[in-house]
Amino acid sequence: MSGIDEQIKLVNKIVNGEISKAEVERELDRIANEFGEQCFNDYKVKRKEKPWNKKDLDELVVLNSSGASSRDFYLYMAEVSEYLNACSKKKKLISVVIFSFLLFLAIIALVLAVKSVS
Repeated sequence: MSGIDEQIKLVNKIVNGEISKAEVERELDRIANEFGEQCFNDYKVKRKEKPWNKKDLDELVVLNSSGASSRDFYLYMAEVSEYLNACSKKKKLISVVIFSFLLFLAIIALVLAVKSVS
């Protein structure tokens, strides 16, 4: 396998949220040790301000497929992916809390309805 193949695998892990920024740093070191620093280019990433969205991550994927492959680029991509995954988890947690509260209210309403019929 080549350094480029390893970078492609890394990008897939980043985009799918399978790897943290710290793990990306370790993976970049491993790739550099195995294939040399020259497998990364000098691409200067233009960072956007938070809040990031899926479109921002998609733009980074396009940039990567166009040749952006510096260490800083991969770390920024990992930051964006981690942020989006954290936001997604937060939204899911809020949904579960709201659902649980509504379920609790429905149970109370049912108990009161059964009690008033009896």
